[in-house]
Amino acid sequence: MKLVVFGASGGTGKGLVTQGVAAGHDITAFVRNEVSVKGLGATAVMTGDALVYEDVLNAITDQDACVSALGARDLKTDDLLEHSIQNILRAMQEACVARLVVLGAAGALHDAGIYQILSRRLMFRIIRATFLRHPFRDAAAQEMLIEKSSVNYTVVHPPRLTSCPATGDWREDMRGLPASGIQIARADVAAFMLAVLDDPKYYRTGPYIAY
Repeated sequence: MKLVVFGASGGTGKGLVTQGVAAGHDITAFVRNEVSVKGLGATAVMTGDALVYEDVLNAITDQDACVSALGARDLKTDDLLEHSIQNILRAMQEACVARLVVLGAAGALHDAGIYQILSRRLMFRIIRATFLRHPFRDAAAQEMLIEKSSVNYTVVHPPRLTSCPATGDWREDMRGLPASGIQIARADVAAFMLAVLDDPKYYRTGPYIAY
């Protein structure tokens, strides 16, 4: 499958590139600086800005699917996700690309704590409303736009991401984070995102994944 990976220079994005190539996909890494993905083995590297529509359209044209691992650049006010997904969705429509897999944030838009104990749910709400309020606002705006679109999307919702090695031993649920699921390695999130690409069961869904 021909895939363009947005956010390919990030922790999850690098996993998408290396694992995607290993799985036999034709991977185009979309980055601002090609040096950031040097040595990952991408089939092609396209430099550009996800906030510039023409750059996004050029990257998506002739692809089979889009995968986005874009994330907040810091904890300050940022609208990267909200604005970049508008470009991605518009370009997908123009280029006739229907499949989209996106890295989301558990709890940004919908309640992710159905299986969590009360104290953990309360703590998460406090963190979301204070320390992570700007990244979560941006992630929520992104997800609202995706859900209103006509694409076959999957928004993958992990909890805290780590840089630990992949285990391949994750749990998933469509309603909320699995009980006591508080973290997962970026490498396993990348593996899951690639695994659901061609599975219609995940079309227009927002699965939660955690250890």
